[in-house]
Formats: sequence, C-alpha cells, structure tokens
Amino acid sequence: MTRTDPMLQLINRAKARALEQAVRGTADEGLPVLSATAPFKTGGRAGPQYYTDVPAGPLRLRHAADLYSFPNTLVGARIDGARLRDWLERAASCFRLIVPDRADQMLCNSLMPGHAFDVIDGIRYRIDLTQPPRYAPDGSIANPGASRIVDLEHDGVPVTDSDRFLIATNSYRAFGGGSYPALPEPDIVLQGETPVRDILRGLHPQGRAGDGPRHAHMVLCPGARRQRPAPDRPRPARLSAGNRRSGGHRSGRHRNRLHAPAPAARAVGSGPLANPAQHP
Repeated sequence: MTRTDPMLQLINRAKARALEQAVRGTADEGLPVLSATAPFKTGGRAGPQYYTDVPAGPLRLRHAADLYSFPNTLVGARIDGARLRDWLERAASCFRLIVPDRADQMLCNSLMPGHAFDVIDGIRYRIDLTQPPRYAPDGSIANPGASRIVDLEHDGVPVTDSDRFLIATNSYRAFGGGSYPALPEPDIVLQGETPVRDILRGLHPQGRAGDGPRHAHMVLCPGARRQRPAPDRPRPARLSAGNRRSGGHRSGRHRNRLHAPAPAARAVGSGPLANPAQHP
C-alpha cells in the first residue's frame, strides 16, 4: 500500500486487456480503459504473516491463486471523471491524516482493511495526506469538502468531471462491496463469468514476477515520518532510500518507518506521483 507493487500492476493489466477485448466492435471501443484492484493480503488483523510473497521467476498457478484468492468475476463499466475522482477519494480514506513535521505517526487506518485500498492504473494522481479523508470506514461521508486526490491526469491531460472512461473492476467492488458506491447498472458494459484469477492465469502462463514498470500509490508529506506494520520476514531492498525498519512490537509485527522526501517545487501535493506514467 505504500510502494509500487508489480503484482497489482499485473492483475490490473490482465483485467484491462480482457475488458479491451470484450468491447471490441462496440460503441465503447474508443474509450480509454482503466483498471482497479486492491491488495488482498496486507497483514493487519490477520497477523504479521498474512502477505503474498511471489519469488523471482516464472509465475505459477499457485501464485495466481495466492494473489487472487476470491472467485470475483470481471466487470467493466463506463465511468466519468467525477466518479473516478470520488473512487480514488474512497481508496485514499484508508490512510490516516498526517501532520507535517510530526514524527512516527501511524499511516494506515486500522479500521479499514487493506482490500479497501483500490489502486487504479491508466491514470496519474497524487494523494495529499495532509487533508482529512472524505470517507469514514463504513463508507459514509465524513468530510464532504475534503479532497486528497490532486494532479489527476490521463495521458498528461488533467481529468475533468465530464471525461469518459471504461474501468475494469471485479464483481465485489462493482456492486457495492467494501463500502464503495455500487456502479449504476446502465453503465455496466461487461459482466463476465470467468473469475479474475483465471484471467490472470490465462494471460500470463509464463509471466515473471516483478516484470514491467513500477509506481508508488501515495504521497509522503514533507517533514513527517510515518510508521506502518510490516511482515515478520520482509523481502530485502523494498523500502526506498531513507526508509528503515524501526523495531518490533509486542504483537510480533515489525514496523517500517517511512521518511518523507524533501519538498518539491510544486504548488500542491509535494512528493512523487501516485502512479507515474507507465512505459512499454
């Protein structure tokens, strides 16, 4: 949730490609295709070993099952820029409010599971954690005027409320799972019967974990330090420069301390892009 995850990218690419194939020859074929997915195993209440660790090398069937353990099917829908931005605000509500220049603040809201944090590929955006979350854990509006999503772009152009896209998601999320608003039925363009994990297996029978570009999904506020629970056996070299493990906890978990970068010369939301442009 706090760094680039190539496995989420792989799932998003599989779903986006399946949706693109499904709408060929229809009136929706020319719309840009986005894809949303969420991490399923993120520790938390399930314990410090509840993570997926796919080793370097060929992507096996057991890896696909571990990455996507639920039988959710693929759903494709039309979406406008306003709903897209609100979707991202719902996802960004998984994080706590971060106060700049304050040390060792917990990053994740423990009342919200990791699978509530959707990552949407095909766009660029930044998350400003100095702003309060718009949504409460139950999906109700907590701060109506709050806006954490800044610099939302598609192909280098700012996204407006009236812009139109297609989005690939799963049946659980599309119909209101995870306290997300259900997608309007008239906007559904695909209700697939094949589980997403089977789409993933079919698209990448010889895939390799970690292939492809990488991106982060959040902005670290300059001057602050955040902590998040970490697996008890973390993979090496996963934290960026300046981040380090801060020690153990009586629960058996370790914590990683993430240091914010120096302020960038930008007017709003200093920090790295939430999902920088992807390159073939």
